[in-house]
Amino acid sequence: YKHTKTNETPLFLIAQDTLTFILPPGRHKIYVNTGLEGSFCGLIPLGESCRCISTTGLAYNLSKHHLMFGSQISSNNSFDGSDFVTVDTSDYILWTMSTL
Repeated sequence: YKHTKTNETPLFLIAQDTLTFILPPGRHKIYVNTGLEGSFCGLIPLGESCRCISTTGLAYNLSKHHLMFGSQISSNNSFDGSDFVTVDTSDYILWTMSTL
């Protein structure tokens, strides 16, 4: 699957214990101090590679990393105790996090 087009309407997938949504290219600030967050989070490339991604607020921050299935993805990370996570991405990326 290759993600080639999206509309401007945000899409959220809410399951029993996870929240997942698509982040378009750019810089994003995700607040993770609401008391509803679980212990894990992840960043998954959407079909093709994510050429450059950097984060803050995670236990294992990424700094200009290249994410791609068969190479490296960030599927098992956690929060570092900050009030928010920043994600700066060159390509569409899937953000997923556990919830309480």
